Amino acid sequence: MTTKPKGKFWRARKSWWILLTFTIVFNWLAFFIIGFKVKHKKWKMYGALYSIPFILTMAFGDRYETTEWQWDLIGFSLVGGWIASMIHAFRIRKEYLYRLEAIELREPYEDYKLRGQIQAEYGVKFNRTPLEQPPTPQPSYVEQPKPVLQKVPTQPANNLPPTQPEPPKTEPIDLNKASEFELAGLPGVGPILAKKAIMERERIGGFQSLEDFSQLLNLKPHHVEKIRPLVVVGPPQVAAQKRSGRMVDF
Repeated sequence: MTTKPKGKFWRARKSWWILLTFTIVFNWLAFFIIGFKVKHKKWKMYGALYSIPFILTMAFGDRYETTEWQWDLIGFSLVGGWIASMIHAFRIRKEYLYRLEAIELREPYEDYKLRGQIQAEYGVKFNRTPLEQPPTPQPSYVEQPKPVLQKVPTQPANNLPPTQPEPPKTEPIDLNKASEFELAGLPGVGPILAKKAIMERERIGGFQSLEDFSQLLNLKPHHVEKIRPLVVVGPPQVAAQKRSGRMVDF
């Protein structure tokens, strides 16, 4: 059930019991009042606790044999309980007002239930005025409108959007014919090792296998596995023999 929030005047009017905590003697009475008002046992227990200094004062006030330290103890307990009760009252004020508001909302339903029990017990039926009609319970939430689902038009099969072309598959390069630029693009090679590979390939005439290529360049094993599907090793070229000697003119 829902209701309009109570105004400041209602909250101030229902908080009059806090004034009792400003009295050093009857501060405990405020907790008994709110405890019985909202049927909260915990606040009744606090009322009994704060009433102990008042009871001690009434019990030892007429006795002449009361010593000075006993009066000091009673005085400290009165002042301490008074200050604590005022702070406590302001802390529970909001909770008390919420509980009281809930009880006031519940009262019409409790009256209607009691009226029905009495009618069933005596076998009578009271004439109801419009004001005595049973209250209609209201949901504690606001029902949200249901979203409207819109159908997305589907395209026919013959008008399917064009698919993106697959990237062209690159063919493996031949380690014995690849250029310096192609070798530099292999994983873990780079331009410096590519230049070294070209020089060694010209010197020895070509590579016999991928392992020969990797050992020559000191490549790491995981780089070799990445290079393996990207290359092939063709037949090595015979190194050009350098002609030595001198030219003899005839």
